[in-house]
Amino acid sequence: AIPADQLASMEVSKALTPDLDGDAIGGSVNLITRKAKSRAVELQGTAVGGYNALMGAPNAQGSLLFGRRLGDKEQFGILLNGSYYTTDRGSDNWERDGDEIELRDYQLRRTRTGASATLDYRFTPNHEIYLRGIYNSFTDREWRRRYVMVPNVDDAPFEDHEIERLTKDRFEMQNVTSVNLGGKHTFAGFGFNYEMAWSEAFQDTPFDYEVNFIAEPDALALDFSNPNFPAFSTNADFDYLDNSNYEFDELETGSTYALDRNLTGKFNVWVPYSVANGEGQIKFGAKYRAKTKSFTVTQNKFEWAGDGIVFDGQEGDFTAEKFVGGLVDSRFLGGQYVIGAAPDMGRVLQFFNANPAGFELQVEDKLVDEANESYLATENVLAGYAMTDLTVGKLQVVGGVRYERTTVDYQYNTVFFDDEGDLDEIVEEEGATAYDFVLPQLNLRYKLGKLTNLRGAATLSYARPNFESIVPSQEIDLSEREGTIGNANLQPVSALNLDLMVDHYFGTVGVLSAGLFHKRLDNFIYKRVLEVDTYNGVDFDRSVRLVQDVNGEQAALTGVELAYQQNLTFLPGALAGIGVYGNFTYTISQAELVDRAEVGEVETIRLPGQSPVVANLSLSYDWKGFNTRLSGNYHGDYILELGEAADEDVWVHSRLQLDWTASYRIGKKLTVFGEMMNLNNAPFQAYIGERDSYIQREFYAWWSRAGIKFNL
Repeated sequence: AIPADQLASMEVSKALTPDLDGDAIGGSVNLITRKAKSRAVELQGTAVGGYNALMGAPNAQGSLLFGRRLGDKEQFGILLNGSYYTTDRGSDNWERDGDEIELRDYQLRRTRTGASATLDYRFTPNHEIYLRGIYNSFTDREWRRRYVMVPNVDDAPFEDHEIERLTKDRFEMQNVTSVNLGGKHTFAGFGFNYEMAWSEAFQDTPFDYEVNFIAEPDALALDFSNPNFPAFSTNADFDYLDNSNYEFDELETGSTYALDRNLTGKFNVWVPYSVANGEGQIKFGAKYRAKTKSFTVTQNKFEWAGDGIVFDGQEGDFTAEKFVGGLVDSRFLGGQYVIGAAPDMGRVLQFFNANPAGFELQVEDKLVDEANESYLATENVLAGYAMTDLTVGKLQVVGGVRYERTTVDYQYNTVFFDDEGDLDEIVEEEGATAYDFVLPQLNLRYKLGKLTNLRGAATLSYARPNFESIVPSQEIDLSEREGTIGNANLQPVSALNLDLMVDHYFGTVGVLSAGLFHKRLDNFIYKRVLEVDTYNGVDFDRSVRLVQDVNGEQAALTGVELAYQQNLTFLPGALAGIGVYGNFTYTISQAELVDRAEVGEVETIRLPGQSPVVANLSLSYDWKGFNTRLSGNYHGDYILELGEAADEDVWVHSRLQLDWTASYRIGKKLTVFGEMMNLNNAPFQAYIGERDSYIQREFYAWWSRAGIKFNL
């Protein structure tokens, strides 16, 4: 949601210190916005155009930055920055659910609009105040067209083969606004800084429409012998591309609104001191954050209560051919399948608005869905710390302790059904949770040489669950036969982190580092999948896949990481422009599950979400203003979701993506550049059981950008 153009830098702390937030296990990331540099006017900008190969559509981006310091001593700084980005993207995707298969064609139109301003005033080099504001708006318009093949595999006498034809049209906007007021003051014997921040974020989905038409062929057979692209067939006289075979089933309309407000205040105080052979400082501070989040839902489901229809001069049954107007894709998934003209949502809504009496609102479904999904929650975090940073000779010691207390209160609805499965009562309920963490942390650095350091760290940290995971609400989409349910008993994850690293710098042009790390996690959180035919008193016509965040027992990770970055300037002539960047991480992980199969056994698995291998490699060449870079990013297989048994676990397949960039500097003020992403059309792939037992394969093709950057 935040354009990179608005940032001056990103700080990454791989090991925590007591003055950083304690709710981080892998590390801490701090986004730093820009501020004005000098009296000279700074005017920077970009103008970019691009192309998405899958969609055959252009994209565009532009940004403009103005900065200047004013006053006889450049006391006052002002910086204004704005950016805009728009792109058309999409994906070709097939998914398997047991004996069913879906063909999913996605089209997305996304925009990002950002604006930021920073005002700062330097009374003296040791005293300054600042006011920062940032606004970002992200929009996402999604069109999705689906075929869902549902064979009657058991030849049940009262069931039919079905092919569902669904069209979805959804618009979503995410806005993030924040204002920060703070200052920093350094005196002879002490110093302090402070900041107050207000932020508001909302996610508004003003409309989310989905219409479903269903065909019933006499025969429908699926063939999964080709794991890459399953096949399907129907009876010879049935054409799945003929929209007149699809009769109206239902129309869903809805909207959602999520609001997130944060008010934060913090301060830090430091006092320098001396010991016999070293210098250090004592530092302490506190932070308070009040957070409120609400989620409201409007959900309507309409069935047709009339007879035949007349629309655009066509008469007859309420079938899909009267509303077509969408994409025809004969090259879907590289030509493996054909996507026919989908019902056009605009034409469906035109008919809906002209014939409201013919549609019947499913009132009970509406009440249940809206009650189950809506909630209001607050989270208050109070933190304080004390630490020291002492350097004696070649040894630096940073250590101390941090305390954090989190309290969460929430309001939600519980839906009750009678013995017949009908809605009986909706009850408003409240819940709460609270937890404390005392987090001692120690970081050591020893200088083995002028450019070589040995680092070690032992820290305690934790990770709090998301609101959506704690609040006992639920969101079930029967058209997709999947949903999520909350877990009021979910506990935060606590972590012991041990790190040891040695790094050697090649002057200003590179670094070589190697490290070992170990993490022990208690109450680790993972996603559990349940396949159910009924839930919370509601019977489903087919099984529904529900996902819930739950706690495991203990998990441990042990790994090694290597990194190398260097511009090979020592090579002769033009070869001096070669540069190499690479990193490699190998991790062994184990996690304990108790009684997943409900037989009282403890099961050991790989930690969900953890790849054993993550690697990046980038080769670059920089010579006389010309720079080009080829990069590869790789991650190994990892568990995405845990099923009710080990052979039902969902895994994400390994993935390697190749990207290329090039640029050329024209003088000191102008640069032209180009980029091509995902050159190898790397798919997202998920599987259950064997690595080629795919349940999802999604392809994106490549996309590109080219433009100019100027700095006047």
